[in-house]
Amino acid sequence: MAALFAATYPERTSALVMYGSYAKRVWDPAYPWAPTPEERQKFLDLIQKDWGGVVDAATMAPTRARDERFKEWWATHLRRSASPGAALAFAKMNTQIDITNILPTIRVPTLIVHRTGDLDANVGGARYMARQIPGAKYVELPGDDHLPFVGNQEAIL
Repeated sequence: MAALFAATYPERTSALVMYGSYAKRVWDPAYPWAPTPEERQKFLDLIQKDWGGVVDAATMAPTRARDERFKEWWATHLRRSASPGAALAFAKMNTQIDITNILPTIRVPTLIVHRTGDLDANVGGARYMARQIPGAKYVELPGDDHLPFVGNQEAIL
């Protein structure tokens, strides 16, 4: 939404900052960094089956995936964030995201920050976005966690 806003209303946008982001959520030959439709369906099935539990902590925060206290917190966070139906609807909506065509139209200062080993949003997609947005600055940080508040937060800030 922020990228679309920046492209549509550059006069109302001072800058665009994206962290751990992607341009598209389903694989195709022109954007091979996204999950395949089958991989995405497995994620949707996981939400439907296991919402209220840990769900995807190993993907979102692999450095904390064995930390029982973190996993308990993560499950609580997910439950408080959305009902099972709302979580599934939100994930399905995210599956439809495709901003590849608007990236070249963004004309505001843009910073893209991404961790190299992010298991949720492949780093190749962030590199692609940086190449597509004129004048974008790209900062790649070491790490595997997708969540910005896990791992080396200071580097992100």
